[in-house]
Amino acid sequence: MKAIVYWEWEEAFDIFGFGDGGGPNFTDVIRDFLTDLGWVARTQILGWHNERIYYLEGPNGEKPMDEHERGYDCPREYLPIELIQALDREFPEEREGLKTYEVRFNSDTYRSQDVICIVDTPDKKTAERKARKMLKADIDVSPEWLEDAGMVHIEELL
Repeated sequence: MKAIVYWEWEEAFDIFGFGDGGGPNFTDVIRDFLTDLGWVARTQILGWHNERIYYLEGPNGEKPMDEHERGYDCPREYLPIELIQALDREFPEEREGLKTYEVRFNSDTYRSQDVICIVDTPDKKTAERKARKMLKADIDVSPEWLEDAGMVHIEELL
């Protein structure tokens, strides 16, 4: 079975994002990206809602979320423009210029079946990297499995 999930990075800050927590959740992917940029990002789950970023501190001590209602205000209203641009580049909303790739991984050691990720990237080169980030955020994929997983196949979907 294949499932294509369309999501936006803003959902990682929204208490009702990612289907109000009822669907696949990519908050960890956004948190890891922010961490790679030098930001401190912490996540939190409130009841049955989406796991969301509730705390954000920049490399220079800036705290853009402090004056806003966390989980409700749109992050485009309070994040620095440079950070919004970096998130938009890494997780574009527009489909123009993007291709959809199926990235298939297999690990005989930890799982007997292939794991398939569907990613939208401009090229094959970044498809595997994005797929590995998605798998890293998946609670059903252990770090051992991801380390052992070999990329079996990348195919452009129409």
